[in-house]
Amino acid sequence: MQFQTNRPIVERVLNPIKLTSEFPFHAGRHTLNNREIDFVHLHDIFEIGLCEKGKGFFVIENKVFPFSSGDVFIINHLEFHRACSADGKDCDWRFITTDPTRLLGPALNEMTLLDTQRLAGRNFSNRVTEAADPELNALCRAMIREYDAKMHFYQDNIRGLMLQFLIGLHRRHAPQTQKDEDYLSQRSAGWVQRLSPAVKKISTRFADELSVTDLAVECCMSEGHFRRFFVKTFGMGPMDYIHEYRISMAASLLLTTDRSVTDIGLSCGFPSLSSFNRQFKMRKKCAPREWRSKG
Repeated sequence: MQFQTNRPIVERVLNPIKLTSEFPFHAGRHTLNNREIDFVHLHDIFEIGLCEKGKGFFVIENKVFPFSSGDVFIINHLEFHRACSADGKDCDWRFITTDPTRLLGPALNEMTLLDTQRLAGRNFSNRVTEAADPELNALCRAMIREYDAKMHFYQDNIRGLMLQFLIGLHRRHAPQTQKDEDYLSQRSAGWVQRLSPAVKKISTRFADELSVTDLAVECCMSEGHFRRFFVKTFGMGPMDYIHEYRISMAASLLLTTDRSVTDIGLSCGFPSLSSFNRQFKMRKKCAPREWRSKG
């Protein structure tokens, strides 16, 4: 799969999703196709995706995850994301969209469970495979079945299942260190959106030469101001973010395609094979070929 880097960035910052006030929960169907990764976007609510068929890539900020049938993805309201098929075939998904505070808030004493802002960031893996956590996968499927069947008391059952799902997420997957907590607490929807032109440019032009100056101009900010708020929002500098994105994309391509290591490295923005090998080993602790063989 080739990723285009020269098409215009589509302006799509926030996609409002309407949920009913009585029962703020929806489980819709969505088919992903083989479109290039041409934009990233945000939703204003909490989203849980279940891949029912197919394989491809899920891009969540500077993290790139290969996906296949059975994988569950967790996406909160502060992370840019985009997904596409990797083999030219459609992928079938179910996406749960909800507002946990409105869905569960009145019945809870422990409000930390509703803090989905913690379920994000550079140390949070948005992908939960069925093999790694079959319980969460089963809970996700059960919520979807209840929503489709709409039998008596289905709303109360979904609330109970969602509570179990959130408990499992926070116990086993949420970042635990104080450093992670401090970094995530500084995120705000306003600054995420303010920095969105730079994030979208990185997601579409990651193979090109990108400078901090150019990214700051995209956001109509001075370079110093841009650097400061980028670090505050994303927990790393803009160039580190770009390098992480390139390595993450290359790592996914190594596992899901048969393209050569050289081709993948060059297509992800590295000037030479030696540069790609050096950067990859520094960040992934193994060479690209070793990464592929382990996958």
